Amino acid sequence: MASLCIQVIFFLFLFPISALSQKNGIVPLGSTLTAGETSASPWLSPSGDFAFGFQEVQHKDLFLLSIWYHKIPDKTVVWFVNSTNPVPRGSTVKLDPQTGLVHCDPRGLQLWSANVDSAQIDHGFMNDTGNFILKGNDDSWLWESFKHPADTILPNQELKIGDSLSSRKSATSFSRGRFYLRFRDDGNLVLVTKSVSTNVDDDAEYNNSKTSDSRDPLYSGSQVTFDGRGAMYIMKKDNQTEQLNLVSIPPASENYHRATIDFDGVFTHYYHPRTLTGNPNWKVLWYLPQNICISLRANHRGSGACGFNNICNLKNGKPVCECPKRENNCWKKGPPLSNGKADKTIHSKAFIKYRKSDGSKPKDRGTFIRVEPVLLGTSFLVNLIFITTACLGFYLMYRKKRVISFEY
Repeated sequence: MASLCIQVIFFLFLFPISALSQKNGIVPLGSTLTAGETSASPWLSPSGDFAFGFQEVQHKDLFLLSIWYHKIPDKTVVWFVNSTNPVPRGSTVKLDPQTGLVHCDPRGLQLWSANVDSAQIDHGFMNDTGNFILKGNDDSWLWESFKHPADTILPNQELKIGDSLSSRKSATSFSRGRFYLRFRDDGNLVLVTKSVSTNVDDDAEYNNSKTSDSRDPLYSGSQVTFDGRGAMYIMKKDNQTEQLNLVSIPPASENYHRATIDFDGVFTHYYHPRTLTGNPNWKVLWYLPQNICISLRANHRGSGACGFNNICNLKNGKPVCECPKRENNCWKKGPPLSNGKADKTIHSKAFIKYRKSDGSKPKDRGTFIRVEPVLLGTSFLVNLIFITTACLGFYLMYRKKRVISFEY
């Protein structure tokens, strides 16, 4: 009985220290988090705005090692390990004295590590900016999540030459998608597509900041800054700035901010009220490009904004992908027609020839359907070449026949 009392007193004595350790954002060496362990809280920043740990994905008993906005209802993820998929219950992350953060599956197989390769790690720190930092004995920064972004940048974060963001595969899949925001060596901030992540070259560029000056590199971009006020701009080597968000910015003291390259390829600046009165949610402040359906045209390499067999419509800055309709059904057309987009500013029309299907044999193979003003990528040119070639062939055959008849 006496030993039980001693254990209780010991627990009560330690509890305030542990709570303080979590509150001030410091993570001691040897600390471990286990996916799905409800008794363990994530590593919180001093204000509690951000959390580092495992977040369950779509209630599928799969977990993502990530950083998220902790105080808002949807726990929006702002950083995650881009090289791994969600992991099963029982997976762990440990703050190791030699290599820093080490992420393992339930069998102990290492999936990812911060790979600091230093014996000078003193502790981890979950910053109120959303940046998880590994600090050395001299308080130096040995590693930080801000230097390894996924699909999002936050206020007080920068992108240097060569840095990039990559989109998710879908709204619910954290696998790497096909859209990228890159800060290129020439000082241009660009949006590009890459259908296969292992490819060396990008497929298509669909937005360019045009902040490169080949005549005088002094006037080229050197870094992208998302400052603490929520303003985003490209800093040039001569210290001049090129503003990206030419809009009135809601105060950062009253709102959370983030800029994300979404799975649909649109780079969007969002803000969210810090107070949770009413039904708060993320609102769009600005986005690039202004019209992805037009910017990512089908005559570029790749499959456009929506992919093959789709028509891209823009709604509230986002591409809405729809398949071509045939008798109120989705029509999976084949080549040479590839993809399309719908836009009221495009004054052109396309005609698609197709076979009637009413359960009987086609009676009129020449029936045409008029499609609403839709631009169908390279299809018009391909069809024009096909028709021209066919007409030329018939003409040559007819001429040859006339020559032979004349000889008789």
